[in-house]
Amino acid sequence: MKRLTLTLLPCLLVLGGALGCQKIENPTPVLTQQQWKRAQKHILKEAPTPQHKVGAIFGDRIELIGFDVDGDLIAGKPVQVTWYWRALKDIDKNWDIFGHLDSKTDNKTRHSLDHVPVDNILVTSRWKKDMIIRDIQTTTIPQTYPNGDATLHVGLWRGDQRMPLTNKVPSDKENRAFAGQFNVKGGAAPQQVILPKHVLSDLTGRADALKIDGKLDEPFWAGVPAIKLSKLGRAPELNTTVKMFYTKEHLVLGATLDDAHIWGTLTQRDARTWEEEVLELFIDTDGDEKDYLELQITPANVLFDANFKQRLGRGPGNIQEEIARAKAFNVEGIEHAVSLEGTLQTDKGAPKDKDTSWSVELRVPLASIPGVEGTPKPGDTWRVNLYRFDRPTPKISHAYAWSPFTRKSFHDVPRFGTLQFAPAPGKVMINPTV
Repeated sequence: MKRLTLTLLPCLLVLGGALGCQKIENPTPVLTQQQWKRAQKHILKEAPTPQHKVGAIFGDRIELIGFDVDGDLIAGKPVQVTWYWRALKDIDKNWDIFGHLDSKTDNKTRHSLDHVPVDNILVTSRWKKDMIIRDIQTTTIPQTYPNGDATLHVGLWRGDQRMPLTNKVPSDKENRAFAGQFNVKGGAAPQQVILPKHVLSDLTGRADALKIDGKLDEPFWAGVPAIKLSKLGRAPELNTTVKMFYTKEHLVLGATLDDAHIWGTLTQRDARTWEEEVLELFIDTDGDEKDYLELQITPANVLFDANFKQRLGRGPGNIQEEIARAKAFNVEGIEHAVSLEGTLQTDKGAPKDKDTSWSVELRVPLASIPGVEGTPKPGDTWRVNLYRFDRPTPKISHAYAWSPFTRKSFHDVPRFGTLQFAPAPGKVMINPTV
C-alpha cells in the first residue's frame, strides 16, 4: 500500500465543521397524472381558520397561516398535524419544513417535525403566488418524551440555511417562529444524560520536540488515552480514534480514521470542508456558547478555522454571513499534517482503488485559542466535541461524534463533552470510564 504524507507548517488553521447534516438537493421530479390529482386536493380555494394561528412570513415569500392538531399530544401515539401555508410569490426553490417541539421539563429533549411538504409531492418549487396549501403530517412523539409542557417553533430550511423571518411575530433569533406551547401527556420521566469526560495528560518535556508529520509513530503516542467517536443514526461502524494531550504552550491532537475510499477535491484554506470527508474539533473554554473555536481538517490537509462570537444561528445576518465572519479569524502558529495509508482521490468519481486509513497530527498554540490565558491549571475544564464525516460517495454521508447531540446542531455546546487538564507533567493519566 502506497503511503503518502502531506505536511504544511506553520499554518493558520485547524479543524472545524459547520452544520451537521448537509443536504444534497435533488431536482424536482415530474408528477404523474395521479400524483397531480393528489396534489390538487391540498390546494385550498379559501384561507382556513386554523386552531393555532401563527401568521409568520418567511423571506417575504411564504406565510405560515397556522395549523391544526388532531387530538392531544401523547407520547408513544401518532398525532396528525395539518399545516396551512400561503405562497406570497412564486417559489423557485425547494424548501423543507422544520418543527422543533422542545420539552420544558428537560431542555435537552426535542421531537422533530421536519418534513417535505405534502409527502414530497407538492414541494415548494411548485407553489405559485396566492396558492394556499394544506400540508398534512402524521408524527409520533417518542415514548421517552418527558411529561409536561413543551414549546413548538417552526421554520423553513434548505441545505445549510434557514429562510429568514421577515415580519414581527413571536420568534427567537434562529429564524424560528413560535407556534405555541403544548402539554405532552404520558411520557416517561426525563432520563439523566451522562456526557463524556476525558482527562488530558501534561506531556511537557516528553513531547516538546514532536515532529508534526501526521504519522503518530513516536513511542509516547501509544500510551496516550484514546477517544473513540460513535456513529450517529444509521452510519456503519467505522473506527475513528482521537488522542490529545497538552504541554506548557500547546494543545496537541493525533487521530486515526479508517477509510476505504479517501478523497477530497478542495484545496483552499477555509473552503467548505464540512461538505467532504473531514475531522472536526470544537472548543468552548467556558461553555457559554460564545467566542468558541471550530476547527476542521480533510485528508488532503485542507484546513478551516473559525471563531464564533455567538452560537451559529444566533448572530446577525443569515447562516452564510455568520460563517463568513467567523472564518475571518486565523489561528496563529498552527502546525498540522496528514498521512495516508492509501491514495488521495482528487475527484468525485467512483473509487479507483481501496484505501485503509488516514491520520492527522496537529499542534495548536494555547495562546491562539479564544479564552485561554497562559497554561491551563490542573483541574481546569473545557467544553469540547469531536465529529467526523465519512463519505463513501459524494452523495452518501455518515456522521460520527464523541458526545452525541439531540438538537441537530453540531454547535450544541451544552451537549459537548468535558476535557479536564491533569497535573503531573510528563505522565500519562488514566481516564475515567464516563
